[in-house]
Amino acid sequence: MADEPATERGITRRKLLQRGAIVGGLAWAAPVVGTTVAPDKAGAVSAVGCYRFDFTPSTACAPVLSSAALTTCGVASPCGTATQVTSGSANAGILVGPGTPSGTKTSGKCTGFHLTVQPGYSCRIVRYYVNDGSCVGPVDVNTNDLSISNRTDWTELYVFVQCP
Repeated sequence: MADEPATERGITRRKLLQRGAIVGGLAWAAPVVGTTVAPDKAGAVSAVGCYRFDFTPSTACAPVLSSAALTTCGVASPCGTATQVTSGSANAGILVGPGTPSGTKTSGKCTGFHLTVQPGYSCRIVRYYVNDGSCVGPVDVNTNDLSISNRTDWTELYVFVQCP
């Protein structure tokens, strides 16, 4: 099929159709790219899974994330196989961040602690164990903010977090 004569503006029908196909392809791709790179509207950070955090107290009794799994208390996960989170782990930020953790010191003993799921994570603290001379737990909870103030002198804390 031969090209038709040029229109008054110098464009043939074939060129006009080619350009329309290119523009149409870009218009179709733009919404796909936009929805692929757009962040979650709620701002939640993706950390799907079950996680185990082991803490020891700082000199101020704030929980400090251990660099290795603690083994004094025999603990069981309430949410299947739990990924161990240590001080160098990528998901340490779920519980360790600005303003938390903190602790309570009474008469030189660590009697309390406070942990909060950091903003942006849609996770829940689901179980904890605490060692204050003997292993106490499991204590099942469903919270994003855990405060305990009635321990004798805690030395180890095991926390399980579920992220949907």
